[in-house]
Amino acid sequence: MLIPLVFILVSVSIAAYSWPSLTNPKSHGFFRFFALEGIAVLVLMNIDGWFDGPLSAFGISSWILLLVSLFFAAEGFRVLVRFGKPAGHLDHTTRLVTVGLYKRVRHPLYGSLILFAWGMTMKSPSVLDVCLAGGVTAILYATAKVEERESVEKFGQEYVAYMKRSRMFIPFVF
Repeated sequence: MLIPLVFILVSVSIAAYSWPSLTNPKSHGFFRFFALEGIAVLVLMNIDGWFDGPLSAFGISSWILLLVSLFFAAEGFRVLVRFGKPAGHLDHTTRLVTVGLYKRVRHPLYGSLILFAWGMTMKSPSVLDVCLAGGVTAILYATAKVEERESVEKFGQEYVAYMKRSRMFIPFVF
């Protein structure tokens, strides 16, 4: 009974944060809402086994992915706030950020969410977990593609050149 209640509270919070984007299905925030919902489901499905088998292959893989996810999130937010000069909401940066982790990765925060989703999946992998993590990954890919279109409109050829010299989510991978 507690898990459905927590899911409802988390979903309401995600919806409140995403509300302006939910009215615009062509914005990156619209897609991001569904990725965050998928991650919430993954967390709640795997919360009971959070500390089960921490030294198993799955447990070690999970913790590695979660720690790298944490690094991507912390560093991504730090650099974005410091160099992106957001106007109000973090999504509204006034400068193109190409330093720190952003030098190699265009979307470290989405990369963080992908790593987090797969880290949660590795806690106790099931077919449903893998399908959800795959779905979250696909939705975040779509989110990033929409955001890239928005960034090209905002920053022009500078962003196009940046896309050519950086990876989408994870350095040296994709």
